[in-house]
Amino acid sequence: QEEVAYFVMLASRDEVDKSVELGSWALTSEALAEKLGKAFKSTKKVVLLFADDKAFHGYANMSSAPGTVSPDRWASDEGPKRVAAFQLRYNCLFQLPFDDELRNPLNDGQLFQESSPDGQPVATDVGAAVCSSMSEGAKEAGV
Repeated sequence: QEEVAYFVMLASRDEVDKSVELGSWALTSEALAEKLGKAFKSTKKVVLLFADDKAFHGYANMSSAPGTVSPDRWASDEGPKRVAAFQLRYNCLFQLPFDDELRNPLNDGQLFQESSPDGQPVATDVGAAVCSSMSEGAKEAGV
């Protein structure tokens, strides 16, 4: 059993704030729900790196499988329909701008800002480095 699996979740800062408030995240794709569900069952810890096209906003551990929380609280007239939700626990909220050198080997070595689709797996060493950088930045900023 793998120790940790990392994934990029595309999210605005407003969506991250809502996620913190609700203690959950809701997915827009059944395929992504299946992918994260498999990871949740087959690894000891699943870490989600929340980011938009400019920066990371924070990271959280999944604490339940997709489908264990109703996505109804995520319903809105704006944005895509949410199909599956789950509980999570944020470890760090900190805006970390993308680095021009940070590449994901599990996405053909591309830079994060070039192309990180929702639910893109992230190499363990890269995911751990991003989490460490966010935590250090938050600590230095006194957040």
